[in-house]
Amino acid sequence: ACRRSTKWAEALACFEDVPDKDRTEVTATTLLGCLGDAGLWQDVLHRFSLIRSDSAANVDPYMCNTVLQAFKNSGKWQWCLWLLTEMSHSISSNSLASKSRPASLPPPDTLSFNTVIGSAAELGRWQLAFGLLKVMASQRERPNV
Repeated sequence: ACRRSTKWAEALACFEDVPDKDRTEVTATTLLGCLGDAGLWQDVLHRFSLIRSDSAANVDPYMCNTVLQAFKNSGKWQWCLWLLTEMSHSISSNSLASKSRPASLPPPDTLSFNTVIGSAAELGRWQLAFGLLKVMASQRERPNV
């Protein structure tokens, strides 16, 4: 309800009231979406970093795509590209994950690529968008932008 009403301060307070052991991917993703909807991309980045460094965190594709959307909505194509790159690198490093490293990320999916491609295209970076389409095809994702 807090996300739909864009009451990000209430969403943050609700999230903070939940004991760490009871926080789920759903509660974390909802908070990130609420902050993103409010245009608070820096807060999204900060919270996402905290969630990743929590050893109990399970960063799922939906959470990553919510963060990508927050960056896109704020015109932060560089941060979109950074997260997509991190997600792509996690494909080969998931087996090397340890407790001292942040939670591994899921590989990018079609929505991940589409969000970053859309962000680049909206800001006139067509070469980047075109390059990402090629990368997407090489990873056997089907573009639908």
